[in-house]
Amino acid sequence: MLDRTLVSLEYKPTKHGDDYWSHKSQYGISAMVVCDDKRKMRYMFIGFRGSAHDMRVDSNSSMARQVSKLFSPGEYLLADSAYTTTTHIIASYKKPAAGVMSPNNERFNFYHSSTRIKIEYTNGILQGRFPSLQSLRIKIHDKQTHRAAVEWTQACVVLHNMLLKDSYFDDNWTKYRESGIPEISHDAAVVDGKDF
Repeated sequence: MLDRTLVSLEYKPTKHGDDYWSHKSQYGISAMVVCDDKRKMRYMFIGFRGSAHDMRVDSNSSMARQVSKLFSPGEYLLADSAYTTTTHIIASYKKPAAGVMSPNNERFNFYHSSTRIKIEYTNGILQGRFPSLQSLRIKIHDKQTHRAAVEWTQACVVLHNMLLKDSYFDDNWTKYRESGIPEISHDAAVVDGKDF
């Protein structure tokens, strides 16, 4: 399952601050996350400012550039309607401008979202375990502080995966117990090609 999430920022960045303003009406850094059905985060591409569109973030990820290496025929990710259906992404249908969707498309979207909801739960569990990700208090004013926010988020994802069931820790570490083994790509996005 594939989704974009926003790492919300407590403060407006001092440089290029408006570029961090997202469609969720808050400042943040975009992260594209892939998780499995066990809520283990398998891949994260993070670093674009909050105003970046889902497909722009996806198309700049190493995952999108290496589709033939990462996906066998018949393998795909489920994504919401902000994404476009490709050979490796199956997106839900967008609601037509007239507002009436065919019964087949509605049924498809129902089953699609019933499965894809796990990534929403996973993002919720991550932010529940690490409340700092609900409103990150790092003041971004240059490339280094932007990178610090990205690395903080990556560290939280690594810890999330470690805290899943059958990890290195016992039950006292978390009330959110799922199965999996720690694994994450340390891929980070180029920051729109701009210097701070």
